[in-house]
Formats: sequence, structure tokens, C-alpha cells
Amino acid sequence: MRFPVPLRSASSVTSAAGLAGAILVATLVFSGCSSSGSSQATAEPTGPWAATLKTMSLEGDGFVQTVLHDGEISDMEYQEAMTRVETCYASHNASVTYDAYGFETVESLDGTGDPLEIMGACAESDGGIVMLYDQIRRNPDNRSEEELLTACLVRSGVVDKGFTVDDFLEVMDSSASTPWEADDERVTLCNKDPLGLVSGQ
Repeated sequence: MRFPVPLRSASSVTSAAGLAGAILVATLVFSGCSSSGSSQATAEPTGPWAATLKTMSLEGDGFVQTVLHDGEISDMEYQEAMTRVETCYASHNASVTYDAYGFETVESLDGTGDPLEIMGACAESDGGIVMLYDQIRRNPDNRSEEELLTACLVRSGVVDKGFTVDDFLEVMDSSASTPWEADDERVTLCNKDPLGLVSGQ
């Protein structure tokens, strides 16, 4: 559920979302949710993520509506959503583990299943709650991903100080190679935690 550029082997795949994937994630994660009625009173969401929470609640299934009826995701609700995801993977004879930033590694337990296909099958098992929780945690003010990533790349020394958001967008739109190495750990960390809120750095 991270729209990854995967690092894969025959039996496992690690979600290592590219910079472009991180930008798309906030808008793509909510597509494909099924609608269902709910009699539970729903609070009007407030704050930077209000529009996303409202849309997701309106378009989500009963579980999503129950979680978001008060306009937020509690730690307990996050754990329940995580259990749904883990149960889905188990039903496909696969396991899923998450790193500190919410990025998952999926492994086929018998080595025969395609982890990418399994990821697709389980992508909406929790209605997107786990991913939304992690997105809010890494970007609580719902700021532009392009701005966050550009600032982090400059701050980390990956690109020169004159590197702008327009430069970043040009790199993302270009078929040419990026001005940074694909395995640069600084780029990976900027992608996962551009404000340093999760790592505390």
C-alpha cells in the first residue's frame, strides 16, 4: 500500500516508495473504496487533513466509517486496521512486517506466491486506514509533498541549496537519471520521513 518501486526477490518484496510515489500516495490511496451505509453519527473533521478524512469516510466501507466517525484515528483503531492487513496476508500464505516509518516488507511463506500480486490483493483490506495514519504521522500539517521532499534533499546535502521545487518536478517528469544515486540513504530517509518527525532527527 505504498505504491512502491519494489526491491524484489523470488519470494519477497520490500516497499521502497520512490519520490514520485510518495507524492502520489495521498491522492491515490483513497481510490477504489466501496460505499456502504452507516447509522453512526459522524463528526465533521477539522484540521489540515479534514478534506481527506471526510472523503475517505464518505467513500469507505463500514469499518472505515466506524474508525473515522470522530474525525481521527486512534492507536487502537490503527492496531485493528493493522490486524486486518496481517490477516489478509496470512490468508494468502504470506507475511508482512513494517519498519519504523510504516513501509512494509512482504514475503511469500512458501516461496510460490508473487508478493506484488499479494500486496495488490490486500491493498484495501483495511480501507486505507494504516496508510492514512502513517501519512498523517509523517506530515501532520498535510504540506505539499514536493515542498517537503525538496527541502529535505537540500537540508540533507543531496542537492545544492539552489535546488527548487520546480527543479524537483522537472527531475520527476524527466526520463533522464536523477542527480542522486538510487541507493542514497539520505534520499530514502527523505522519502520516508521528510520532516524527521518519525525518527526524531
